[in-house]
Amino acid sequence: MSIFRLSTVFRSRSAGEHATGYPALFRMPPSRALAAWLILMAALLSSPPALAGPGMTNTFQITQVGPREGGTDFSGAQVTSSMGCGNQSTIRVLPSSANYDAIVATLLTAFSLSLPVHAWATQCDADGTTIVIAAWVDR
Repeated sequence: MSIFRLSTVFRSRSAGEHATGYPALFRMPPSRALAAWLILMAALLSSPPALAGPGMTNTFQITQVGPREGGTDFSGAQVTSSMGCGNQSTIRVLPSSANYDAIVATLLTAFSLSLPVHAWATQCDADGTTIVIAAWVDR
């Protein structure tokens, strides 16, 4: 295949373009374009808030450790994350976490030395506690 033929292939129109070069939405009759725009806006506005995704907690100091059957809880004065979980004072490390021993060891060391920590929150437990899969000491 020659270079000329390759350049012709790459210059072909995309599926939504017409000979005018405008996307299909701009070639619709006004009533259909308005309906498409309203459907798009409804979909965007009905999406969950930005606080619903995984993310980092604020910097906090651990004041209490609570080992339990379903994991280990670490409490602080004000623990907030992008998850927006109901319990704003505790994080939980589940034994099923890939690095459970390392996470718990890091948090226990921070607790014993009174060092501030950060954690990576992934979900909320049934009781509103933030579940974390990583933690590190903030210096």
